[in-house]
Amino acid sequence: MKFCLLVLLATVATTAAYNPHSPPSSRRTVLNKASALITSLTILTPTISSAGDIKQCKAKASNCLSTLNTGTKWTSKKSQSAAASDLEAVLKSYPQEGQNGIDGGGYTIVSGSLSGSDPEATVEYKSSGTGNMAKYFNGGKPFVDDLNVKVNANGEVEWSSSSRVGDSDFGVNAKRVAFIENGLREKGWKF
Repeated sequence: MKFCLLVLLATVATTAAYNPHSPPSSRRTVLNKASALITSLTILTPTISSAGDIKQCKAKASNCLSTLNTGTKWTSKKSQSAAASDLEAVLKSYPQEGQNGIDGGGYTIVSGSLSGSDPEATVEYKSSGTGNMAKYFNGGKPFVDDLNVKVNANGEVEWSSSSRVGDSDFGVNAKRVAFIENGLREKGWKF
């Protein structure tokens, strides 16, 4: 969809600029038009989160949870590497077939790593894509959510979990975060 919009914008920009009766364009005119096109493409092109990119949720968002909004970090009282190891174990214990009626399309760690000197990761969760919401509002494709986590030097974890599209997630992010918190709580973490 966005790619089609970009192609349409580029086509309109180039055809609107063409006039067979106009004098040749100056370098300034060409650079101004190129700059306008590049700016438009930059604004319209979606950005991909880097690993551990903790996002703040928009005000009154019902499809996003974040430590930047709640101030609640996952606290372990362990070293950074031990905390990262605990978190990685809990994330990998999440069932690929989903849980509690959500994330039937599984999950993938798409960027980053929880081992090493800067433990942070982005995990992509997918719905099954078979529900009515996916059929009617997403072309039968799964909905995709992102969980971003970053383990600080003091063993605390900053996180955000958000849906890529839509205004409401019907509690999906909250269920996912609850699963992770329960797993960490079993390992002695506090919230």
